[in-house]
Amino acid sequence: MEKEITLKDLAIKLDKLDTKIDMVAISLSDKIDESIEDFAIQVAKGFEGVDNRFDRMDNRFDAVDKRFDAMDERFGVMDKRFDAVDKRFGILEERVGGVEEGVERLETRTENIEELVKITRRDVLNLGDKFVSRFEFDRLAVRVSDVEKKQKNN
Repeated sequence: MEKEITLKDLAIKLDKLDTKIDMVAISLSDKIDESIEDFAIQVAKGFEGVDNRFDRMDNRFDAVDKRFDAMDERFGVMDKRFDAVDKRFGILEERVGGVEEGVERLETRTENIEELVKITRRDVLNLGDKFVSRFEFDRLAVRVSDVEKKQKNN
């Protein structure tokens, strides 16, 4: 014997089934909401970690920027020192140029003096040929004196 199913029974069963489906949907929706919230929290935590890493990177970049600024200041000081050295080299080059001119003048004068010494030597040698040496003059003077004494005595 089969029981006849009426429309009313079917409607009640359908309502119960709808209620169960709604409960399952609500339960799934809650679980999905919880999962989404957990996922959102985990994502937020992940982004928080990423933010912390970016903050650390920013701090490191700031430190590097400070080092570069310090290096720029040092290079500025070095540039000033190199400029001072360049000026000193310029002064030294001018002085060396003046010394070179002085040396050239001295070389010219030395050549002139050497020429004058040659002329003086030649003149002294020529004088020696024309005049009697002192030793010979003294010897001859002694002989003349001796001869004059002999004549007085005779």
